[in-house]
Amino acid sequence: MSDRFDYLYDKEPLDRSSEADREVEALERLFAPLAHDGRGLPPDFLVATSAPRARRWLLPLFSLAAALLLLVGWLATRRGDDGSVELQPGDTGRSIVARDTVRAVRAEGVLVAELQAGGELRVLGFDDARVSLQLVRGRVRIDVPSPATKGAPALQFASANATLEPLGFEPCLLQLDADGQLVVLRVERGEIAGRCAGREFVVPAGASWTVRGGLPGWPLFDDSRDALREAVDMAFAFEAKAGAEVLGKAAYGIVTAAKSPRDTLVLWHLLQLEEAASQAGVQARLIELAGTPGKVPAKAWSRDTWLEHLRAVAWRSPK
Repeated sequence: MSDRFDYLYDKEPLDRSSEADREVEALERLFAPLAHDGRGLPPDFLVATSAPRARRWLLPLFSLAAALLLLVGWLATRRGDDGSVELQPGDTGRSIVARDTVRAVRAEGVLVAELQAGGELRVLGFDDARVSLQLVRGRVRIDVPSPATKGAPALQFASANATLEPLGFEPCLLQLDADGQLVVLRVERGEIAGRCAGREFVVPAGASWTVRGGLPGWPLFDDSRDALREAVDMAFAFEAKAGAEVLGKAAYGIVTAAKSPRDTLVLWHLLQLEEAASQAGVQARLIELAGTPGKVPAKAWSRDTWLEHLRAVAWRSPK
Protein backbone atom coordinates (compact mmCIF):
# COMPACT_ATOMS: atom_id res chain seq x y z
CA MET A 1 0.00 0.00 0.00
CA SER A 2 1.43 3.42 -0.94
CA ASP A 3 2.48 6.08 1.55
CA ARG A 4 -0.64 8.13 0.95
CA PHE A 5 -2.67 5.44 2.71
CA ASP A 6 -0.42 5.29 5.78
CA TYR A 7 -3.01 7.18 7.87
CA LEU A 8 -5.17 4.02 7.77
CA TYR A 9 -2.86 2.58 10.39
CA ASP A 10 -2.84 3.96 13.94
CA LYS A 11 0.12 2.19 15.44
CA GLU A 12 3.46 3.85 16.17
CA PRO A 13 5.88 3.06 14.76
CA LEU A 14 4.04 2.36 11.53
CA ASP A 15 3.24 -1.31 11.15
CA ARG A 16 1.60 -2.20 7.81
CA SER A 17 1.10 -5.73 9.00
CA SER A 18 -1.56 -4.51 11.43
CA GLU A 19 -5.19 -4.17 10.52
CA ALA A 20 -6.21 -0.86 8.91
CA ASP A 21 -8.84 1.42 10.52
CA ARG A 22 -12.01 -0.07 9.04
CA GLU A 23 -14.15 3.07 9.34
CA VAL A 24 -11.61 5.24 7.56
CA GLU A 25 -11.09 2.56 4.92
CA ALA A 26 -14.84 2.43 4.32
CA LEU A 27 -14.91 6.19 3.86
CA GLU A 28 -12.08 5.90 1.33
CA ARG A 29 -14.11 3.47 -0.75
CA LEU A 30 -17.26 5.59 -0.45
CA PHE A 31 -15.65 8.76 -1.75
CA ALA A 32 -13.26 7.14 -4.23
CA PRO A 33 -15.43 8.11 -7.28
CA LEU A 34 -15.06 11.76 -6.29
CA ALA A 35 -11.24 11.69 -6.10
CA HIS A 36 -9.20 13.96 -8.37
CA ASP A 37 -8.01 12.16 -11.51
CA GLY A 38 -4.71 14.05 -11.81
CA ARG A 39 -5.70 16.31 -14.71
CA GLY A 40 -4.60 19.94 -14.69
CA LEU A 41 -7.01 22.87 -14.23
CA PRO A 42 -8.47 24.43 -17.41
CA PRO A 43 -7.10 27.85 -18.47
CA ASP A 44 -10.44 29.61 -17.81
CA PHE A 45 -10.84 28.23 -14.26
CA LEU A 46 -11.71 31.03 -11.78
CA VAL A 47 -9.35 31.23 -8.85
CA ALA A 48 -10.56 32.99 -5.67
CA THR A 49 -8.66 36.22 -4.99
CA SER A 50 -8.87 38.87 -2.28
CA ALA A 51 -11.82 41.24 -2.30
CA PRO A 52 -11.44 44.29 -4.56
CA ARG A 53 -10.19 47.40 -2.81
CA ALA A 54 -13.49 49.13 -3.65
CA ARG A 55 -15.39 46.74 -1.34
CA ARG A 56 -13.24 47.33 1.70
CA TRP A 57 -15.58 50.14 2.82
CA LEU A 58 -17.99 47.36 3.84
CA LEU A 59 -15.76 46.37 6.75
CA PRO A 60 -16.79 49.33 8.98
CA LEU A 61 -20.43 48.46 8.30
CA PHE A 62 -19.84 44.92 9.53
CA SER A 63 -18.26 46.33 12.71
CA LEU A 64 -21.24 48.65 13.20
CA ALA A 65 -23.69 45.77 12.73
CA ALA A 66 -21.84 43.74 15.34
CA ALA A 67 -22.01 46.66 17.78
CA LEU A 68 -25.74 47.03 17.15
CA LEU A 69 -26.25 43.34 17.88
CA LEU A 70 -24.44 43.76 21.19
CA LEU A 71 -26.60 46.78 22.01
CA VAL A 72 -29.80 44.89 21.21
CA GLY A 73 -28.64 42.06 23.45
CA TRP A 74 -28.01 44.49 26.30
CA LEU A 75 -31.42 46.10 25.88
CA ALA A 76 -33.04 42.67 25.89
CA THR A 77 -31.49 41.91 29.26
CA ARG A 78 -32.62 45.32 30.53
CA ARG A 79 -36.24 44.99 29.50
CA GLY A 80 -36.66 41.21 29.80
CA ASP A 81 -36.91 38.54 27.12
CA ASP A 82 -40.71 38.92 26.99
CA GLY A 83 -40.60 42.68 26.30
CA SER A 84 -41.13 43.55 29.96
CA VAL A 85 -39.44 46.56 31.53
CA GLU A 86 -37.69 46.49 34.90
CA LEU A 87 -37.51 50.01 36.29
CA GLN A 88 -34.43 50.92 38.28
CA PRO A 89 -33.48 53.92 40.46
CA GLY A 90 -32.16 56.69 38.26
CA ASP A 91 -34.44 55.90 35.30
CA THR A 92 -35.75 59.49 35.35
CA GLY A 93 -36.77 60.70 31.90
CA ARG A 94 -37.21 57.23 30.48
CA SER A 95 -40.12 56.69 28.07
CA ILE A 96 -41.80 53.28 27.66
CA VAL A 97 -43.95 52.63 24.59
CA ALA A 98 -46.20 49.63 23.89
CA ARG A 99 -46.58 49.60 20.13
CA ASP A 100 -48.47 46.48 19.09
CA THR A 101 -48.69 44.35 22.23
CA VAL A 102 -49.09 44.70 25.98
CA ARG A 103 -45.86 45.49 27.86
CA ALA A 104 -45.29 44.66 31.50
CA VAL A 105 -43.62 47.35 33.59
CA ARG A 106 -42.26 46.49 37.03
CA ALA A 107 -40.59 48.32 39.88
CA GLU A 108 -39.53 45.81 42.51
CA GLY A 109 -41.46 46.21 45.74
CA VAL A 110 -43.55 49.06 44.30
CA LEU A 111 -45.78 48.08 41.37
CA VAL A 112 -46.55 45.72 38.52
CA ALA A 113 -48.23 47.40 35.54
CA GLU A 114 -49.57 46.38 32.12
CA LEU A 115 -49.26 49.08 29.48
CA GLN A 116 -51.77 48.32 26.75
CA ALA A 117 -50.89 48.46 23.05
CA GLY A 118 -50.66 52.03 21.81
CA GLY A 119 -49.81 53.40 25.26
CA GLU A 120 -46.86 55.47 26.45
CA LEU A 121 -45.59 55.70 30.01
CA ARG A 122 -42.91 58.11 31.19
CA VAL A 123 -40.71 57.84 34.29
CA LEU A 124 -40.69 61.28 35.94
CA GLY A 125 -38.55 60.17 38.85
CA PHE A 126 -37.22 57.12 40.68
CA ASP A 127 -35.22 57.37 43.88
CA ASP A 128 -35.31 55.95 47.39
CA ALA A 129 -38.27 58.15 48.36
CA ARG A 130 -40.63 58.00 45.38
CA VAL A 131 -41.42 56.40 42.04
CA SER A 132 -43.22 58.96 39.89
CA LEU A 133 -44.78 57.94 36.55
CA GLN A 134 -46.86 59.75 33.95
CA LEU A 135 -49.33 58.15 31.56
CA VAL A 136 -48.85 60.14 28.36
CA ARG A 137 -51.49 58.28 26.36
CA GLY A 138 -53.37 55.00 26.23
CA ARG A 139 -54.34 52.66 29.04
CA VAL A 140 -52.39 51.13 31.90
CA ARG A 141 -53.46 48.69 34.61
CA ILE A 142 -51.48 49.01 37.81
CA ASP A 143 -51.20 46.56 40.68
CA VAL A 144 -49.74 47.98 43.89
CA PRO A 145 -49.30 45.00 46.22
CA SER A 146 -48.08 46.94 49.30
CA PRO A 147 -48.74 50.70 49.11
CA ALA A 148 -47.07 51.49 52.46
CA THR A 149 -44.20 49.01 52.68
CA LYS A 150 -41.48 50.14 55.09
CA GLY A 151 -38.27 50.97 53.28
CA ALA A 152 -39.86 50.99 49.80
CA PRO A 153 -40.41 54.21 47.81
CA ALA A 154 -43.89 55.70 47.56
CA LEU A 155 -45.78 55.66 44.26
CA GLN A 156 -47.25 58.62 42.41
CA PHE A 157 -48.95 58.92 39.03
CA ALA A 158 -49.54 62.00 36.94
CA SER A 159 -51.64 62.69 33.88
CA ALA A 160 -53.19 65.85 32.42
CA ASN A 161 -52.90 68.14 35.49
CA ALA A 162 -53.92 65.38 37.91
CA THR A 163 -51.79 63.46 40.38
CA LEU A 164 -52.72 60.12 41.94
CA GLU A 165 -51.31 57.97 44.74
CA PRO A 166 -52.48 54.95 46.76
CA LEU A 167 -54.02 55.51 50.20
CA GLY A 168 -53.57 53.36 53.28
CA PHE A 169 -52.15 49.86 53.55
CA GLU A 170 -54.59 47.87 51.41
CA PRO A 171 -53.31 46.55 48.05
CA CYS A 172 -54.53 48.62 45.11
CA LEU A 173 -55.57 47.68 41.61
CA LEU A 174 -56.49 50.47 39.23
CA GLN A 175 -56.92 51.32 35.57
CA LEU A 176 -55.91 54.67 34.12
CA ASP A 177 -56.84 55.96 30.66
CA ALA A 178 -55.45 59.08 28.99
CA ASP A 179 -56.65 60.44 25.66
CA GLY A 180 -55.48 63.99 25.08
CA GLN A 181 -57.00 66.07 27.87
CA LEU A 182 -59.38 63.31 28.99
CA VAL A 183 -58.25 61.19 31.94
CA VAL A 184 -60.35 58.42 33.49
CA LEU A 185 -59.40 56.56 36.66
CA ARG A 186 -61.19 53.40 37.73
CA VAL A 187 -60.31 51.71 41.02
CA GLU A 188 -60.92 47.97 41.33
CA ARG A 189 -59.27 47.39 44.71
CA GLY A 190 -58.00 49.64 47.46
CA GLU A 191 -58.28 53.42 47.48
CA ILE A 192 -56.61 56.17 45.45
CA ALA A 193 -56.12 59.82 46.40
CA GLY A 194 -56.24 62.39 43.61
CA ARG A 195 -55.44 66.08 43.29
CA CYS A 196 -56.43 68.41 40.49
CA ALA A 197 -57.10 72.15 40.15
CA GLY A 198 -56.54 72.73 43.86
CA ARG A 199 -59.08 70.11 44.97
CA GLU A 200 -58.60 66.78 46.71
CA PHE A 201 -60.34 63.56 45.76
CA VAL A 202 -60.70 60.07 47.15
CA VAL A 203 -61.64 57.23 44.80
CA PRO A 204 -62.47 53.95 46.59
CA ALA A 205 -62.84 50.50 45.04
CA GLY A 206 -65.77 50.32 42.64
CA ALA A 207 -65.65 54.04 41.77
CA SER A 208 -64.36 56.13 38.87
CA TRP A 209 -63.10 59.69 38.47
CA THR A 210 -62.82 61.78 35.29
CA VAL A 211 -60.76 64.84 34.42
CA ARG A 212 -61.62 66.74 31.23
CA GLY A 213 -59.39 69.50 29.92
CA GLY A 214 -57.73 69.91 33.30
CA LEU A 215 -61.09 70.37 35.08
CA PRO A 216 -61.91 67.59 37.58
CA GLY A 217 -65.29 65.95 37.82
CA TRP A 218 -66.74 64.34 40.95
CA PRO A 219 -66.03 60.66 41.71
CA LEU A 220 -68.96 58.28 41.38
CA PHE A 221 -69.48 54.61 42.15
CA ASP A 222 -69.87 52.63 38.93
CA ASP A 223 -73.33 51.42 40.03
CA SER A 224 -74.67 54.95 40.65
CA ARG A 225 -78.15 55.75 39.34
CA ASP A 226 -78.62 57.71 36.12
CA ALA A 227 -80.28 60.64 37.92
CA LEU A 228 -77.20 61.24 40.06
CA ARG A 229 -74.89 60.92 37.05
CA GLU A 230 -76.94 63.50 35.16
CA ALA A 231 -76.75 65.90 38.10
CA VAL A 232 -72.98 65.49 38.35
CA ASP A 233 -72.54 65.98 34.58
CA MET A 234 -74.67 69.12 34.74
CA ALA A 235 -72.56 70.51 37.59
CA PHE A 236 -69.43 69.89 35.54
CA ALA A 237 -70.93 71.62 32.49
CA PHE A 238 -71.98 74.65 34.58
CA GLU A 239 -68.50 75.04 36.07
CA ALA A 240 -66.78 74.58 32.70
CA LYS A 241 -68.92 77.31 31.19
CA ALA A 242 -69.41 79.84 34.01
CA GLY A 243 -66.67 79.05 36.53
CA ALA A 244 -66.62 77.92 40.15
CA GLU A 245 -69.07 80.63 41.28
CA VAL A 246 -72.00 78.56 39.97
CA LEU A 247 -71.10 75.49 42.02
CA GLY A 248 -73.54 76.43 44.77
CA LYS A 249 -76.54 75.91 42.49
CA ALA A 250 -74.92 72.87 40.89
CA ALA A 251 -74.27 71.36 44.32
CA TYR A 252 -77.95 71.71 45.23
CA GLY A 253 -78.88 69.64 42.17
CA ILE A 254 -76.50 66.88 43.29
CA VAL A 255 -77.85 66.95 46.84
CA THR A 256 -81.39 66.53 45.54
CA ALA A 257 -80.39 63.58 43.33
CA ALA A 258 -78.51 61.74 46.13
CA LYS A 259 -80.79 58.97 47.43
CA SER A 260 -78.63 56.14 48.81
CA PRO A 261 -75.71 55.80 51.27
CA ARG A 262 -73.23 55.20 48.44
CA ASP A 263 -74.28 58.50 46.87
CA THR A 264 -72.50 60.17 49.79
CA LEU A 265 -69.22 59.70 47.90
CA VAL A 266 -70.15 62.74 45.81
CA LEU A 267 -71.58 64.63 48.78
CA TRP A 268 -68.37 64.22 50.77
CA HIS A 269 -66.38 65.80 47.94
CA LEU A 270 -68.79 68.73 47.85
CA LEU A 271 -67.85 69.61 51.45
CA GLN A 272 -64.67 71.26 50.18
CA LEU A 273 -66.82 73.89 48.49
CA GLU A 274 -67.40 75.19 52.03
CA GLU A 275 -69.97 78.04 51.85
CA ALA A 276 -71.55 76.69 48.67
CA ALA A 277 -71.84 73.26 50.31
CA SER A 278 -73.45 74.78 53.38
CA GLN A 279 -75.99 76.67 51.28
CA ALA A 280 -76.84 73.51 49.34
CA GLY A 281 -77.44 71.53 52.54
CA VAL A 282 -74.71 68.95 51.88
CA GLN A 283 -74.08 68.03 55.53
CA ALA A 284 -77.78 67.70 56.33
CA ARG A 285 -78.11 65.28 53.42
CA LEU A 286 -75.08 63.32 54.62
CA ILE A 287 -76.74 62.85 58.01
CA GLU A 288 -79.98 61.68 56.39
CA LEU A 289 -78.23 59.06 54.27
CA ALA A 290 -75.42 57.87 56.57
CA GLY A 291 -76.13 59.08 60.09
CA THR A 292 -73.89 61.23 62.26
CA PRO A 293 -70.16 60.49 62.48
CA GLY A 294 -69.53 59.37 66.05
CA LYS A 295 -71.54 59.88 69.20
CA VAL A 296 -70.41 63.40 70.00
CA PRO A 297 -73.02 65.95 68.81
CA ALA A 298 -71.78 68.91 66.85
CA LYS A 299 -73.03 71.56 64.49
CA ALA A 300 -70.53 70.41 61.90
CA TRP A 301 -67.84 67.77 61.50
CA SER A 302 -64.55 67.99 59.65
CA ARG A 303 -64.09 66.36 56.26
CA ASP A 304 -61.62 63.90 57.79
CA THR A 305 -64.21 62.84 60.40
CA TRP A 306 -66.84 62.37 57.72
CA LEU A 307 -64.35 60.42 55.57
CA GLU A 308 -63.67 57.83 58.26
CA HIS A 309 -67.39 57.50 59.02
CA LEU A 310 -68.46 57.11 55.39
CA ARG A 311 -65.73 54.56 54.65
CA ALA A 312 -67.07 52.39 57.45
CA VAL A 313 -70.84 52.68 56.97
CA ALA A 314 -71.62 53.84 53.42
CA TRP A 315 -68.97 53.04 50.84
CA ARG A 316 -68.69 49.31 51.20
CA SER A 317 -69.55 47.35 48.08
CA PRO A 318 -73.05 45.81 48.21
CA LYS A 319 -73.10 42.01 48.54
